[in-house]
Amino acid sequence: HPGRIDTEGSGRAQGGGVIDFVAASFNARSMKEDTAASRRRGCPGRAAAMRRQVRERGILLMGVQEARTPEGARAVDGFLVISTGPCGQNLGCELWIDLEAVYARVGNAEFTVPPKDCVVVHSDPRLLLVRITAPRLRCTAVVAHAPHSGRPLEERRTWWKALARALQPHPDLLLMIDANGRLGTVVSEAVGPGGYAQDEDSNGSLFHHALQQLQ
Repeated sequence: HPGRIDTEGSGRAQGGGVIDFVAASFNARSMKEDTAASRRRGCPGRAAAMRRQVRERGILLMGVQEARTPEGARAVDGFLVISTGPCGQNLGCELWIDLEAVYARVGNAEFTVPPKDCVVVHSDPRLLLVRITAPRLRCTAVVAHAPHSGRPLEERRTWWKALARALQPHPDLLLMIDANGRLGTVVSEAVGPGGYAQDEDSNGSLFHHALQQLQ
């Protein structure tokens, strides 16, 4: 979703100006096909194609679920890509940060995210937390992937409770999640009436409750 924050009133920046950026989330169902062999064939794979699309759409932060890529951080095509690593051959979250995207303008100055200002504070195959403390931009970027509705209810309930506990200590949360759930028919301070409303299901209810806990 696009975000606009008046930094003059935020208390986190001096000198005024506007922060303007887009964040998105996408379940990739594997980014592993972007291999050296595919690049030699002139077919760089889904990851390279996605990076082009992310940049064309002006997305600063992209949360990727089901990436299935090795754990670590790397710079590629002007992006910082941080990966949790998978669980076996499944799961794995990534955060993509476009290091060339301008997220703030103050006078004639333009601001982009320095890699040194991005610190991993939690990493497991279903949850990645990265604290960003760039000039005029402070947030905790969260990439999460909830268990699907076919898993036992108690397993799902335990995961959502653990997610809420993990996020509570962190300020300025920006949540990029595949919740594997539906929201919309139950409205609260955490879930508004806009957007694509669907009948709230069991995972949606767990998601809704976790959001209320974080308020």
